[in-house]
Amino acid sequence: MGQAHAQTCIPLRWLRWTFWRDSYLDLNDMDFWRHVRAYILFILGCHLLPDTSGSEIHLQYLTIMEDLAVFSTYSLGGAVLAHLYRELGEATRPSRANIAGCINLLQIWAWEHLHVGRPLLRVPFPVELDGLSVGFRYEKILINKFY
Repeated sequence: MGQAHAQTCIPLRWLRWTFWRDSYLDLNDMDFWRHVRAYILFILGCHLLPDTSGSEIHLQYLTIMEDLAVFSTYSLGGAVLAHLYRELGEATRPSRANIAGCINLLQIWAWEHLHVGRPLLRVPFPVELDGLSVGFRYEKILINKFY
């Protein structure tokens, strides 16, 4: 890891260790909103906009969270799709061995549109599944099965 990279990225493990608490009730307002920003960064780095390492998040996302009221108006869905599309293009290069992006989203899309590799739905109990996406069907089946 180069020095420039070390100065612009923070480890997700550090975010989790530093900002995780059993209870947030004892925090003052400023500390509470710091923890909220750290949690959003963690979600962005782990699930929505991960890099190929899967263990760091770029600090550029912290600047757009300065005002959380404005941040809540941003289209994160569009950003996630754009990031995934860019990573799909980058993954086709011979020098790339990994892919980044929201792979769960890609998997659900593939289940919806491609029949190859789609898991079979075997439901041992009555559940209404008509009109639901494949991903939501699996979520609904797992929730009903285990809870």
